[in-house]
Amino acid sequence: MELLIALFFGVVQGATEFLPISVGGHLAMIQNFNQTIFGEALFSPTLTFDILLRVGTVLAIFFVFFTDIKLLWKEFCCICSELWHREFTFRTNRPYRKLLYMLFVTTLFLIPAVFLTDYTGTYLNTLPIIACTLMITGVVNFLIDKIKPLKWMADFPGIGEAEGETSGNYLKKSVLVGVFQLSSIIPGLSRCAMTILGGLFAGFRRDVTVKYAFLSAIPVLLVKIAMQLITVLHDGIRMNWIPYLLGMVAAFISGVVSISIVRKAVRKGYCKRFGVYCLVLGIVILLICMRG
Repeated sequence: MELLIALFFGVVQGATEFLPISVGGHLAMIQNFNQTIFGEALFSPTLTFDILLRVGTVLAIFFVFFTDIKLLWKEFCCICSELWHREFTFRTNRPYRKLLYMLFVTTLFLIPAVFLTDYTGTYLNTLPIIACTLMITGVVNFLIDKIKPLKWMADFPGIGEAEGETSGNYLKKSVLVGVFQLSSIIPGLSRCAMTILGGLFAGFRRDVTVKYAFLSAIPVLLVKIAMQLITVLHDGIRMNWIPYLLGMVAAFISGVVSISIVRKAVRKGYCKRFGVYCLVLGIVILLICMRG
């Protein structure tokens, strides 16, 4: 039974982390229903298990976007070398360096998120609020299929075609995406959906939007892993090796599959299907809460 439940948690983590349906909302919902209906959990995941699930999802991003990550790392090494030799200039026409700048600015929005996470987890992690935010995520998915760039955002054709992009333009885009990503600290709001919506508002091409959303997830996940790891090392590691590693592998596989699904859905305008799912799930949760 432990193996099946660990496998279930891994699949849920990998799928909901990348599908635009909110990983936080689903995990909080599972925990709430588990405590309400069963009282005691059949399988009690520790913080170590949670870390391994997130490691699985990070590995999924590295697996799918390995070429892009390698080029970003190369640009980062070039920047370090230029800084060392005092040859660095901010202005550049190199598309992956611009992308690196944008990811850095977007990551700055993690700073307030770190301080707000405890507050949102304490006061907003209730089933009625999760139901409402899931329905908002549903609406966001409908918008993803129809949205057009904001008029004040210059067009950003895509990585490899951005030579005409000015420094001010791509920094404006990264700030806008960072604001949208920050809103996803509220349980039930999908980080993936909000980041993609922000990228489309900013004028990203659809395939580039999805790539940017997943690449910007790497620092988010790494910060969460680091914070949890500090706690685990302080309190001691508790680990049941076989189910925990099975969960991590399941998170990796479901993450790779989910990334592929999202890329196709955003490109072909299928996100409304996720929207219907989130709206229906939110309504069902509200009805259950009203019944008591």
